[in-house]
Amino acid sequence: MPVWLERARVYAGGLLKPARRGLRILCYHGVVERKQDPRLERNFHLLPDFRKHVELLSRRRTVAAAGLEDELRRGKVPAVMITFDDGYANNLLAAEVLERARLPWSLFVTTNPLDDAGLLWTSEIALLLLHGRAQQVEAFGLSWSLRTRGEREQAYQALRTRLKTAGAEVRSSVMAGLRDQFPSGEGERLRERFPSMRMLRWEQVRQLSAAGVEVGSHGVSHELHHAAQPAAVRWRELSDSKAEVERRLGQPCRAFAFPNGDYNPDSRQEVEQAGYRWAFTTEPRPADADSDFRLLPRLDPPASIPGLARLLN
Repeated sequence: MPVWLERARVYAGGLLKPARRGLRILCYHGVVERKQDPRLERNFHLLPDFRKHVELLSRRRTVAAAGLEDELRRGKVPAVMITFDDGYANNLLAAEVLERARLPWSLFVTTNPLDDAGLLWTSEIALLLLHGRAQQVEAFGLSWSLRTRGEREQAYQALRTRLKTAGAEVRSSVMAGLRDQFPSGEGERLRERFPSMRMLRWEQVRQLSAAGVEVGSHGVSHELHHAAQPAAVRWRELSDSKAEVERRLGQPCRAFAFPNGDYNPDSRQEVEQAGYRWAFTTEPRPADADSDFRLLPRLDPPASIPGLARLLN
């Protein structure tokens, strides 16, 4: 047994105890060989760590989306489900590791950036504010200095928080204003400098789907489904993205993952009306027989193997 797995057993409380009931639905975002900027790439796992994750997960019963409902109804034996959000091109690294281990997984793609090799707006604002060529920016009637790394991180945190709580119209307008304060083509330049932020292309998504990956939707433009988001925007994100996935792949799009995990009191009804069978939040708990299929919880897998072992037990 590898030393790291033996240590995982120790950290989990000695020899691994029988796990608590419930399905652990894990929410990953990306896998990279190295990190150029830990703040920018904070949601990504390093490839060596992910390989260790997969080795540990291989010792669990891992279910595909098709077996999700039966698993929750039975609820007797603990199991794991693996999901990836957003649709980063670096998911191809994860695909290689998961295929080798013969583990099923689901991918939730944001459709617009895949059409034009663009960026998620959450990636774009991080790239611009943390690494863009500007000394300061203005937004929401305020000014933020970008002269030092500390100032850049403060500006990023403040503007990211404001934009995540805004509706799509405000978010789009503010992003356009920020873009204009940087040199032309800055987003493209930074995307080349930080390739981990690139998105999958549709041809790659088709190849993953053909290999057995369940492909669901993460929206059209990664707009959040909180109460401040107009219902028309939420519906467009649900319905248009579903139609695009189905058109591109030639098969039903059965699952939706809420961007940022945000949902509101109408979300369950909205995803049902849009025709989704399952929808996923980021409420941090296992799913069980009492879980709503259209508001399923998911867990954020920590980087460390001992941390993952504790999460699974």
